[in-house]
Amino acid sequence: MDRQRSMSFKRVMAKNVSEFVLEQLEEAIFLKEILPDEQLPPERELAKMFNASRMVVREAIAKLEAKGLVEKRLGAKGGTFVLPITHKALEYAKEQIVEQKELLKDLLEYRSIVEPEAAGLAAKRITQEELRELREILHLGEGDVNRELFRSLDVKFHLIIAKASRNSFFEQAVRQIRIKINLGLDLLPFDERIKKQSVRDHLQIHEALMNRDSDRARQLMREHLRTTEHSLRQFTA
Repeated sequence: MDRQRSMSFKRVMAKNVSEFVLEQLEEAIFLKEILPDEQLPPERELAKMFNASRMVVREAIAKLEAKGLVEKRLGAKGGTFVLPITHKALEYAKEQIVEQKELLKDLLEYRSIVEPEAAGLAAKRITQEELRELREILHLGEGDVNRELFRSLDVKFHLIIAKASRNSFFEQAVRQIRIKINLGLDLLPFDERIKKQSVRDHLQIHEALMNRDSDRARQLMREHLRTTEHSLRQFTA
């Protein structure tokens, strides 16, 4: 067999600085680390944070605007603000899901393995401080919150569990999975019934973690993810 043909090298894909900045800002928005109507740092500060020029930052923000994720507002209190999920952003999400349905299928299968196993490890390794953080998130979620805040709390809940696994690969994997599917999750219905079901699931997972019950934490996380998986697959049916 020709050894050169057996090699699986990939072609070099050049990525400019503005694309890197764009990815970082998108990540913060998709993970709800910056909520709708919250302001991005000024261009000068972003340029310093990324060690990039203001022109590069401006180009990245322009791409966020084109995707309907942010808007620039003028006036004394002006700046660049994250938008609520707009029709344009939702249409973009739908297109991405339909165009990449095989990737989504692989991603959901991957998630169904990674997150339950991370929860199983977390049951053994989670700290009291992390358990308190989870309980605080649950308490906030039980209150009168809108979709965006509830989704932000949901992301934090899952990321804390991944971190509590004390496995950097699991933690990074869960974060990357959420980045890729979060905009799709914004397509799903949201009402009081759905909110209460999610809170109940999270409460049960939290209880399993407190009891250091790895098997139950793993099982409950798997069941919790199954509902979301079913809903997302409907868009590619």
